[in-house]
Parts: sequence; structure tokens; C-alpha cells
Amino acid sequence: MRIDGRPTSLGFGCYPVVTLAMTRERALQIARATTQCHDPCGVPTFDGVLETVVAIYARTWKGGGSE
Repeated sequence: MRIDGRPTSLGFGCYPVVTLAMTRERALQIARATTQCHDPCGVPTFDGVLETVVAIYARTWKGGGSE
């Protein structure tokens, strides 16, 4: 599997704790996430963090202009 063009491998856990059916379901979820440009490992992207910061602080920022 490739994420952002880099080869990536993920571990799902050991049998019998993680069954083959569980592994197949998780692999399908990851494949869907990567087609929508989401990192299945949960590592935040710069764009995602930027959007969060702007959403949190935008209302407190003052307008630009000359002083």
C-alpha cells in the first residue's frame, strides 16, 4: 500500500486476537480512507492541522490594515 506515494505497511495484530475477517475489514477501511486522501494511521496532515487552528482562533484575530 502507498500513502502519499510512500510504501507503507500496517500491522493489525496477532491471530487469534485479530481474525482474518477483522483484518480484511480493516484493510478495506484503510483502502477507502487512502482513496479519500486520509492517513489511516491517524497522523495529522499539515492541511488538517491548519484548518483546525484557523477554526479555533479565527474569531479572535483582528482585521488587517494600517494602524
